[in-house]
Amino acid sequence: MVRLLVLMAPHEIRLKLPLPTKEHDMIRKFILIASAAGIALTATACNTVKGLGRDVQSVGQAGSDAIN
Repeated sequence: MVRLLVLMAPHEIRLKLPLPTKEHDMIRKFILIASAAGIALTATACNTVKGLGRDVQSVGQAGSDAIN
């Protein structure tokens, strides 16, 4: 048996992927919602850490004022 190698241009190469189903749509929506929730939690965590830093700084300043 003889096999031929056919060279194709990159735009001619097509992947044969299954068509999206309802299950794929559900997974895509879940990933989108989870990503949005992760970004929202990260943003609020940054504000919380910033507030904690201010609290620690004020405690340090109060201690410094008490010593002086």
